[in-house]
Amino acid sequence: MVGYKLENDSDFHVVLQSTSGETMIVEFPDPANCAPRSYAPGLMKQAREGLVPAPPTSSFRQLQDPIPVTVVGPLFLDKIHNQEGVARNGAEIYPVLRVKRRGGNCS
Repeated sequence: MVGYKLENDSDFHVVLQSTSGETMIVEFPDPANCAPRSYAPGLMKQAREGLVPAPPTSSFRQLQDPIPVTVVGPLFLDKIHNQEGVARNGAEIYPVLRVKRRGGNCS
């Protein structure tokens, strides 16, 4: 994980970067907005809690030291519209259902 921000819809927009430098967006929805119609509200809430080292703001926060993570969730092909960290093909993980800081427990 190399950076994150809070989206207008209250989702956490998180950018992952591979060792080769490729980036990809993963989104952590706000359980209050998505959970009632979601198939996994408990997983979404757990994944989002405690993920970021400081509260997200609407400005993208670049991490000085990347945090190694593994995420699980469905693949979503988004329209490319100048998002910070977008993959070349628009692929995202949305919603993230599980996240694991490497060397730590999976939420």
